[in-house]
Amino acid sequence: MNLTRSLPRKLGRKRSLRKDGFRFRDWLVIPFEDTSSEIPINWRDAAPDIWERLSAPDKIIKQDHRSLVGLIEWQGRRLVVKKFLLQRDWWWFRLTSILFPSLGEIACRNALLLNRLGILTPPPLLLMQRLHWGQVVDSWMIYPFVEELSTGTIELQRIVGFLKRMHRAGWIHGDSHPANFLDTSAGLTAIDPLQARACRLRYFQALDVVHLNDDRPGSIDSYGCGELGRWIAAAQAGRRMLKFYRDAKRRLREIAGMSGNNCRQR
Repeated sequence: MNLTRSLPRKLGRKRSLRKDGFRFRDWLVIPFEDTSSEIPINWRDAAPDIWERLSAPDKIIKQDHRSLVGLIEWQGRRLVVKKFLLQRDWWWFRLTSILFPSLGEIACRNALLLNRLGILTPPPLLLMQRLHWGQVVDSWMIYPFVEELSTGTIELQRIVGFLKRMHRAGWIHGDSHPANFLDTSAGLTAIDPLQARACRLRYFQALDVVHLNDDRPGSIDSYGCGELGRWIAAAQAGRRMLKFYRDAKRRLREIAGMSGNNCRQR
């Protein structure tokens, strides 16, 4: 089933996605075209078993207050399941999902549109959403596990080149941390495209580069200061303000005993 055409660019388009799929218990199950395997999974028949597996993944890859990412083995394939904990735990995301897309819908839409543009990111295989009074109160996404060629450091120029391709295509990454790029047999691949969005504003393009430069100094020079001009300085100022805000928020969460468990592992 190919639902790619059911994903317009505008945010206010929930009905087009939620009319597809099928019901399982109190969940709406939305399958996508499976181009990663010659034998696609029959999600309707697999729903009872896959739901049990998703509720307790074989391995936890990453977990924080925003999401839980786990790995399961299914019919000889390795699949990644991402649970959007913010969708479940924060009333704001549940309430706004009445009119606007849930976090899972945004992630699926971004992955599909980026792949259309030739910007590699793992394509969605399945989206499961629990609905209550028109709200999405829980959202899970499944996509194929991407095998890395090497766990070594990726050359800076390759990541910068990837960002340039995104920017020229009219998109920004939004979270250009080096850990969000994998070296695969298909080429450099971006993971976790939740914060990516269609945007041609040079400030946000510069912010992508400045964010990367925090972890990989020299990114600004590699991208070319002349291409973004004074927007680099504006983005650096904005980045400092953002770091101050996040540090303050993290300290407050620690005081409140809300800090999550983080384990950097793909």
